[in-house]
Amino acid sequence: MITIEIPNIASHTISQKSYDDIIASLKLSDIQCPCGHIGGLIHHGSYERTVKAPDGEFRLRICRVKCTLCGHTHAILLSSIVPYSQISLKEQVAVIHSYKQKAGYTEILSSNLSIDENNIRSIILRYRRFWHQALSLFEFPLYPISELIKQCFSTFQKQFMQIKNIPNSFIAITT
Repeated sequence: MITIEIPNIASHTISQKSYDDIIASLKLSDIQCPCGHIGGLIHHGSYERTVKAPDGEFRLRICRVKCTLCGHTHAILLSSIVPYSQISLKEQVAVIHSYKQKAGYTEILSSNLSIDENNIRSIILRYRRFWHQALSLFEFPLYPISELIKQCFSTFQKQFMQIKNIPNSFIAITT
């Protein structure tokens, strides 16, 4: 998996157009595969996943690449996307912030009608099981989100709230 940094993640809204624009701006020959090689990535198709957005659920077509050197395939995700989750990183951080502040979730639920109470419970459960202790131990703040992402990749080699322990490379892009 390869995660591409999104500048201004706090204001970024996931859409097929924004995803496609960022993917189109990438030079695959400059991107390092999680195996460590540079220059061996080629397009290798796509797959769809559901995203729960404020405007409703939609299908997002995710680009896959293959490393011609190691033979592995990788999805290219944006830093606003949590691997194996339908809910954006921004929304998950908001839920965790409300949980830590012992505040309600009414504002989150009303701003994104695709998210329900079960999603909130699931996010809190994953946070408590896998991330609470790690964030407390390293004293990572939730905000700004861009710094949280960088700290999680540099310390754990994975996106915040990513549960599966699979290789995930973080690529900063310049705009």
